[in-house]
Amino acid sequence: LDFDPTNGSNRVLKIVKGNGAQSWAGTTLGKVGVNNGGFATPLPLTPSNRFVTMRVYSTRPVGTVIMLKIEQGTAPAQNTEKAVATTVQNAWETLVFDFGAQTGGNPLNYAGVDYDKMSVFCNFNQAGTATLNTFYIDDVQFVPGPSISSFSPTSAASGTTVTINGSNLGSVT
Repeated sequence: LDFDPTNGSNRVLKIVKGNGAQSWAGTTLGKVGVNNGGFATPLPLTPSNRFVTMRVYSTRPVGTVIMLKIEQGTAPAQNTEKAVATTVQNAWETLVFDFGAQTGGNPLNYAGVDYDKMSVFCNFNQAGTATLNTFYIDDVQFVPGPSISSFSPTSAASGTTVTINGSNLGSVT
């Protein structure tokens, strides 16, 4: 743990992907000795509860890939991955990982797998370098998926703004 780069009273996870680190180097969020470094109880994944949000502060340029992987700690072949690109540099942002649309691993198996391990891979698929490889992680949460209550499209040619109403939409444009 380290101090939040923008709020010295907040403690956050600091990850440094240093010079020579493998392109797939990551950090497991869990407890040593529990389900191979995982959690004591399975993650509460369901078809409607498959979204994880995480606040990320990256010193890397916009477009840096952050990958989140969930797996069954005692059977690592049972895993799924979701990669998301950052949209800011040297500032906090909330990234949303939708495991219903995975970018690696296997599709989620809601009935037969206890996903009890989570790992984060900062600047995924890039080797570590001597500079600009510090990441801060905070507030990892399961959240309900977006719910659209109304959608009123009009002709894009007319320049009219489209209005979408609902909940948990995040940054919809």
